[in-house]
Amino acid sequence: GDVLAELLGRLMDQCSRAHAARQSLPFALGRARDALLRIVRWRFPARDEGETGPEGDGAWREDEEPQPRQPDSWAQGSVPVLRVRPSPCSGEVRRDTPPPPPPKQPNSSLPPRLGPGWASPVGKG
Repeated sequence: GDVLAELLGRLMDQCSRAHAARQSLPFALGRARDALLRIVRWRFPARDEGETGPEGDGAWREDEEPQPRQPDSWAQGSVPVLRVRPSPCSGEVRRDTPPPPPPKQPNSSLPPRLGPGWASPVGKG
């Protein structure tokens, strides 16, 4: 049993090596041929002969300017958005106004001074 399995294993190993040896040369030649053809096609592209009489068939005339379309109800900004919030008086509704911009900070190119704590700026608690 073991002798037969070992002989079959060796036979299959030699068969696969012989098959790979037979296939390696045609495979390598095919890949080299494909690579050379790709390089030649890239280096020497086919010449476009063009069209015969393109002026007469109207294909080279300028297109007309398209008419502008009316925006539909799904277009951005076509439906106004009102944000409302209840007013202090009951029954009244007022428009929500955007908050005012934050006050500008003085532009300082110096880093803040550090206090005695854990890298906390002086005067900042």
